[in-house]
Amino acid sequence: MKLIAQRELKYGVRTVKAGETFEASEQHGRVLKVIKRAIDAPPDPPPPPPEIAKPVAPAYRSRTLAAEQSPPVAALPDDPAPTTSRYRRRDMQAEET
Repeated sequence: MKLIAQRELKYGVRTVKAGETFEASEQHGRVLKVIKRAIDAPPDPPPPPPEIAKPVAPAYRSRTLAAEQSPPVAALPDDPAPTTSRYRRRDMQAEET
C-alpha cells in the first residue's frame, strides 16, 4: 500500500520525511494511518495509451553484380607420375607372436 508520511518517521531501515511517498504492508499501513503518521497516497494515473505506429517498410536498394574473371587454370597432365613409396599404417598390421 502506498502512503504519504505526515511527519518524519522511521519505517524499516530508512527514515521517511514528511510528505514523502513510501510503500508499506497492509497491516503496517493501517497502524500508521490510525496513529496519524501517514495517509493514503493518491492512486497513480493510468499510463497513456501507446501510440500505434504504422509499420514502415524497409528501404531496399538494388544492386547489380558483375562476375569476376577467374585466372586460367594450368592443364593437369593426363597420367600423373606413379609414386614409389606408399604410406603404411602400422596399427593395421597383425601382431606377431
